[in-house]
Amino acid sequence: MNDQLLHVLLFVVPLIFSAGGFYVYARLSIVQLRKDAKQSHQELKKDINGLGAKIARIEYQTDTRHHNASLAIMVAVPVEREAEITKLLKEG
Repeated sequence: MNDQLLHVLLFVVPLIFSAGGFYVYARLSIVQLRKDAKQSHQELKKDINGLGAKIARIEYQTDTRHHNASLAIMVAVPVEREAEITKLLKEG
């Protein structure tokens, strides 16, 4: 084996191993990136669903409070003024 071939081999063999190592590292990084993205997506989806449930609950509670307040006012009002108060409590 001559010196020139030995120099070429000493250059090419580590280069091949380095390229293979870089390929494996990049592939593992992409796999990990996909796992992280999927996990973030699931967490974001849970957050959005939780926010939607919270908004729905707040709307339900608001309607209930409105109904309770209207009922309390109607119970407290004298019978003679019931029609007048009903007109005031109507929406729209």
